[in-house]
Amino acid sequence: MKHRTFFWFILPSALAMLLFIALPVISVAIQSLYIEHSKVMVTVESCGPFGCTKDTHVDAEKTLELQRAEPLGRFNGLGTYFNRSHLAVAEIGTILANNTGLSDVAGRIYALPLYRALAFTLAYCFLVTPLAMLLGFLIALGVNLALNGSWSWLFFNRHRLGASAVVAAGNDTGGTVPKILSFAPAGTLV
Repeated sequence: MKHRTFFWFILPSALAMLLFIALPVISVAIQSLYIEHSKVMVTVESCGPFGCTKDTHVDAEKTLELQRAEPLGRFNGLGTYFNRSHLAVAEIGTILANNTGLSDVAGRIYALPLYRALAFTLAYCFLVTPLAMLLGFLIALGVNLALNGSWSWLFFNRHRLGASAVVAAGNDTGGTVPKILSFAPAGTLV
């Protein structure tokens, strides 16, 4: 294939991959470095016949101005990844610096949200995946035994080659029944 032909052949796929895969990944990576702006709070003192009360509420106009000035939010860098809800770098450092042994370290790290979820996910994958594969194998083995059992008793017990071939072909999803019937000699199917 000529280079020019190959270029025009691959161009739509390459553009689709850039548009639907690369650009969203880059966008998410950039947006993950920012966090939501804090709401601008205003405290208002209201006085009435029974005394004065302080009321705190969100100043919607100032908050909207702040969001318009910086639409991505406040720059947080990798702080979102290193906080307690995610990698918990500071907490891991504290745990490793001050502990009473390996069981204390494991217990305290396991109490952190990400590592608890990670332990559950890994245990689920290592237990459920092999068991699901084993169940699938056993089901396939059972179906195979049932299908083989449906024709083999005719062949081995009754010595009916033609009938067992028809039953075996009927179990086949590839459509071999017409092929067997068309090549069978007359009077051998019964």
